[in-house]
Amino acid sequence: MGSHLTYEGSTASGCTSGNRWTRRRFFVLPVIWALSMGLDAAERPPIVARIGILTTGHIDVAVYRAFATQLRDSIPHVTFNLIYREANFSKSQLATQLVELLALHLDVLICMDLFAADFAKTRRSHDSPPIVFLAHADPLASHLIQGYSEPGGNLTGVTTYRCVDGKMIEIMRDAFPGRKRIGYLVDGSIDDDKDCARLSAEVAARDRVDLMKLDVSAPDFLSTLPATLSALHLDAVVAPASAPIWQNRKAVVGAVNDQRLPAIYEGTVFLEEGGLMSYGSVATDAMRQIVSAVDAILTGEAAGRIPVEQPSLFELVINLRAPHFSDFKIRAETLRRADRILE
Repeated sequence: MGSHLTYEGSTASGCTSGNRWTRRRFFVLPVIWALSMGLDAAERPPIVARIGILTTGHIDVAVYRAFATQLRDSIPHVTFNLIYREANFSKSQLATQLVELLALHLDVLICMDLFAADFAKTRRSHDSPPIVFLAHADPLASHLIQGYSEPGGNLTGVTTYRCVDGKMIEIMRDAFPGRKRIGYLVDGSIDDDKDCARLSAEVAARDRVDLMKLDVSAPDFLSTLPATLSALHLDAVVAPASAPIWQNRKAVVGAVNDQRLPAIYEGTVFLEEGGLMSYGSVATDAMRQIVSAVDAILTGEAAGRIPVEQPSLFELVINLRAPHFSDFKIRAETLRRADRILE
């Protein structure tokens, strides 16, 4: 029959009361599973794993469902009890929900963004569960891990980060050939990724684009962003998923849209906030990699010795529902190149 999923918690998108399994089913289904496997299997109680899922913002419906499906299909011998918490971008709420999850004696804690993972790491104790993270920035440059091959610290995970800044500039230039003054939102506090900055500059020079860097590392960058965008007289914006941009994505997309600027972001989550285009790794593929790490941990492998996976599948997505879409006059060739179009 495959593995079984039970749910606790309440605020994850798409996980309505109709999706929750009752406590009675939680106890009955493992018995049914055991009986279906014959007498020998019935003599061995099924493995039950409690997995906490913590996110700073909200869990995207498609990503959450992909994760649950991957668990069911990839680890059929385990019954999973999923307990999810969403902090709604509140640090105090994140702290409260982390305490609640740790009190449940989890087998694994999954952090759905780098900020939540770093928060959990700094507050861990000797009896804290292994952490599996999904990072949308470079976890090495952010000092979350010691290395990709052996992350250490009883945590591992998946990063959707791979330098795609140059590719985003190329897509923007192809989509809007007449827009040559492009704002480039970068986190100036991280200087480890010099190769990415160099490659981006090379792409801009090749495509005859004036790349205007906007540092978003200051704590108050959001308060000055609208005025900065206006003062630079930009034609378009490229926004990689650095930590400040990711954590403040709703405000960033809103500020860009208020200036009526076409923009490309790193990750489809920005399109949920009204972004025009995104390019980045396929989120559902990351779920498969996370499940693989969970499986290794449940079979006894130390999380800190499991290599951190990097993305292998990427997609261009265009949001036809974005504000001012009809005013931008995106090229038909770019629309045809898109892997997905949101209508």
